[in-house]
Amino acid sequence: MREEDLVPRGTPKKKCGYSSQEGEISAHPGNLVGHDFTAAFPTSLWLSGVTQFEIPAGKLCLSPILDCFDGTTVSWTSLKVSERRDSQLHAQSSAYHHQARARASGDPLGL
Repeated sequence: MREEDLVPRGTPKKKCGYSSQEGEISAHPGNLVGHDFTAAFPTSLWLSGVTQFEIPAGKLCLSPILDCFDGTTVSWTSLKVSERRDSQLHAQSSAYHHQARARASGDPLGL
């Protein structure tokens, strides 16, 4: 069968050439948090991620940033999948600008 390039019925062909990664793939940073998702002070440990939802209007990506001190949402962004490329960067930028404004107004913890 292999010599004549025959494939049994019901067996899908291998899909090749697809990667969800765009651009250059960097090295894995390692386990920086050590699975300890607690923080002694506000804004000392933030977690982020991207979650994809299927809704009637299409696919939607939610990108939240959480503060591990008390579990509050520091910032979030939601975009269509077609606009997803910069959603994580936008959420991080928004969170940092919020903290900078809070500190400039005299709140040392940025709350």
